[in-house]
Amino acid sequence: MVKTRRYMQVSYRNGQPMAAYLYLSGWPGHESARTELVDAGLVVDFSESDEPLGLEIVDPESVSIREIDDVLRGIDEDPLDPGEVDALKRPGKREG
Repeated sequence: MVKTRRYMQVSYRNGQPMAAYLYLSGWPGHESARTELVDAGLVVDFSESDEPLGLEIVDPESVSIREIDDVLRGIDEDPLDPGEVDALKRPGKREG
């Protein structure tokens, strides 16, 4: 079985990101056993073995890149890469 790479899926409405999910690197087939609200608008999904599976960004407009990166560091993940940041950017996006 091949380990998956991290990737982001973003849903848009009228050209603006309305929700996003960052799938973390891992093994296919793992399902979420629990979720944890770690910050307003940021939810981490964990497997039965307590491995982080993904980060739900409930409302990309309500959180900064720094807040997302802080959560990722807290679960031992690298901060967002430039492509992931670009997917969340729009006019007026808070960077700090």
